[in-house]
Amino acid sequence: MKIIGLTGGIASGKSTISKFFMSKNVVVIDLDVIARQVVEPGRPAYKSIVKVFGPDVLLSSGGAIDRIKLGKIVFENENLRRKLNSITHRYILIEVFRQIFFNYLKGKQVVILDVPLLFETGFHRITSKNIVVYVDEQTQLERLLKRDPQLSKEDAMNRIKAQKSLEEKRKLADFVIDNTGEQEATFKQAELVSKKINPSLLHKIMFNVVLPTVFSLWAFWSYQKVRSWW
Repeated sequence: MKIIGLTGGIASGKSTISKFFMSKNVVVIDLDVIARQVVEPGRPAYKSIVKVFGPDVLLSSGGAIDRIKLGKIVFENENLRRKLNSITHRYILIEVFRQIFFNYLKGKQVVILDVPLLFETGFHRITSKNIVVYVDEQTQLERLLKRDPQLSKEDAMNRIKAQKSLEEKRKLADFVIDNTGEQEATFKQAELVSKKINPSLLHKIMFNVVLPTVFSLWAFWSYQKVRSWW
């Protein structure tokens, strides 16, 4: 199985590219979704967050974590951001590996990990190739303010600066999808990347023919060996 990393920056268009790959029937494991799930009321990470940050980070109705309020706190304070990451990281990691293993058992040959902080959190160490969705910083700021109009320009810049810059990330990437221009041009780049990350014919033969055959022969030999003992 190939594990491919997909990342970008806030408001860079990573989610658009993620949906593009899903439209091509590629399995995408979205760590944003998992991160929301592990902090739901009653989950272990939820209890730890309330203990560290206090009840002020909870919504008045339902008791769920106010992600906007918590985000403002941690994006302004690096130590608190690290503390939050240390709380949630282990639970996210467990769920990611569970989903990878599940898709491996289903015979999936490519899985994309959609990780906002791919390089910052070290998830790139388990991927074979990495894709970065790139925009310049000014475009990033404009799109963020348009997407989240409740943010001030200062808050928006704090969120951008809290992550490794896209200029740095693109240097670490195997594939760069430039999303600065029109969406049609972006999708053309994504299509080319999609073709490159798909398994080669040799990989498919190994995965679908050779390995199952070797395993079947080993299982048969083991069965015969056990029978000879009785």
